[in-house]
Amino acid sequence: MKVLLLGPNYFNYVSSIARALKKLNVTVVTIQYYNDVYQECNHLQKKLDQLGVTNWKAARLREWNEHISKTARDFKPDVCIVCNGMILTTQTLQNIKQGNAELVLWLLDGLRRNAVFENNLKLYDQCFVYDQQDVAYVTQKYDIPCTHLVSSYDPAIYYPKQNNRDIDICFIGKTTPKRLEILKAVAEYAKAKNRSFVTYGNYWSTRHYWKKYLFKRRYGPLASFVVNTMISPENLADLYRRSKICLNIHIAEHDGLNPRTFEILGTRSFALVDDKPELSQHFEMGKHLATYCNKNDLLEKIDYYLENTDIREKIMEDGYLYVRDKYDINTTVNRVWNIIKAI
Repeated sequence: MKVLLLGPNYFNYVSSIARALKKLNVTVVTIQYYNDVYQECNHLQKKLDQLGVTNWKAARLREWNEHISKTARDFKPDVCIVCNGMILTTQTLQNIKQGNAELVLWLLDGLRRNAVFENNLKLYDQCFVYDQQDVAYVTQKYDIPCTHLVSSYDPAIYYPKQNNRDIDICFIGKTTPKRLEILKAVAEYAKAKNRSFVTYGNYWSTRHYWKKYLFKRRYGPLASFVVNTMISPENLADLYRRSKICLNIHIAEHDGLNPRTFEILGTRSFALVDDKPELSQHFEMGKHLATYCNKNDLLEKIDYYLENTDIREKIMEDGYLYVRDKYDINTTVNRVWNIIKAI
């Protein structure tokens, strides 16, 4: 069978899905794009476009959709899997369906953060969702078969390797108000206790020199622990392997578990995660990973697990053995493919 796989160029997730599909002897053509096409232009081009001087964004979106439609016509897929789909127009999806392809939506994010999906949801034949609560919503409102998928990790990227764990605490992720307040407290703790702490992300705009100053005024010592850039999946895996405690702080709008927990455990590293109801459906707290419920609890847990290396390493090992071959991307894609074939 032939699959056209469409999705955002973000943390290798689409490439990982493609690699897993190929292991099932599926012929795959992949098209990756930026959900925000402004990532393809410079600051001046973006500003001119936003002011209406140019029509760059609309033209780029049209180019992407024309390319996708042409690829679908030429490739003639049996199935088109859309991983999110922010840039896809109704016409493009209709063009794909006219070629008799089964149209499948695989949400790598919660539906509440991507309301634009609702404009085209009715066009899909099957839906896989990130948040459990979205199953009933999609099924009842759109009468589409819908399945909840737990996040997973790619063992080709996130795997164990002997490393000197020379970093006490690390965190990687987009900045949100919730995360910033927690990370500010972690930074204050790290400074007071002389702990090493590293966090990667786009914390302030590098186009405006005063943004770093404003960030430092608001979040104090956090600025000194920030590496103000995103990190590749491969370098992220290495950072996990070097860290004694890997923090995972979910975005407030999500009920589902993000991939970070599984990726941390996949590298045989220690995950300290904000407590969420769904965690207990998949893990034993204190055996496979550790959780915290507020800032004070987080700082106490960090101190405890840094001081108790044997306990931390036992949880780290049990967590890795638990997710291995159970929450890896190959197992997840195999499940998805079996459901698709059964339609």
